[in-house]
Amino acid sequence: GGVHDNLQELATLSDKAKSLLYREKEILAVREAVHHDLMRQQYASAEAMIDSIENDLGYTEEAQRLRQEVVQSRDATIDEKIDAAINRIMSLLDEQQWIRAGRETSRILKLFPENEKIAALPSRIVDAKTAYKKRLLQEYGEAVRKNDIDRGMELLRELDRYLTPEEGAALQESARGVFKARLRQLGVQFAISVNDQKW
Repeated sequence: GGVHDNLQELATLSDKAKSLLYREKEILAVREAVHHDLMRQQYASAEAMIDSIENDLGYTEEAQRLRQEVVQSRDATIDEKIDAAINRIMSLLDEQQWIRAGRETSRILKLFPENEKIAALPSRIVDAKTAYKKRLLQEYGEAVRKNDIDRGMELLRELDRYLTPEEGAALQESARGVFKARLRQLGVQFAISVNDQKW
């Protein structure tokens, strides 16, 4: 399902949207690489990368933003660098970017394995994920109670990525109810449009 759907989605995107999406991915990759160099105090390599995205790819704004970070990073102590990296990871967690947060975490863990704040990051990721799942489940319960079927379906799709097989089985019962209601709703809409000759 997942990969195939994504491919389908990409196929239907216009070239402009595709290039924007691609650009976004490219910028993210460069940003991660630059941050990695800064943590290791490899300023020359960070600057070379920034020059190349400006000259070869024309990302002037992004280049300026990153140069600003290089300047700040040169002046920053190791502790400040670590705090900045942790803040970046925490904001990735706020955006549910679990994979990127994990990647950044393992990078700085390699650089500073002794640092307590960094050592605590993996469990902070797990906690954030658990809290998010809990919130989704609560919202799902709400939606089912309110009979808000569309929201229920949306939440089920999102929850699907977080549930253990046991949890999935437990949810299936109520999900069945949601889907039945959804089908009834569609049936009613269909009947109405057939009567109105709208089809």
